[in-house]
Amino acid sequence: MFLIVPAVPLEIIPVEVYKDSIYWSTSDENVVKVKDGVITAQKEGVAIIAAQPMFDPLFRTSLFCVVRVIKNE
Repeated sequence: MFLIVPAVPLEIIPVEVYKDSIYWSTSDENVVKVKDGVITAQKEGVAIIAAQPMFDPLFRTSLFCVVRVIKNE
């Protein structure tokens, strides 16, 4: 079993923005996979998770989070 450090929930505000209007990506799918904001550990390591809003073409800002996956013994 793996632990993801830190485990920080993303709250989407305003509520009119739905989870499918966010493009999620990871810098290393061998370490973590991300789908609809849910991060799943694959193996120990470090990866960057990016969340890019897709609801406004003029809004080109992304949010980034560095996660570290460690083995839980």
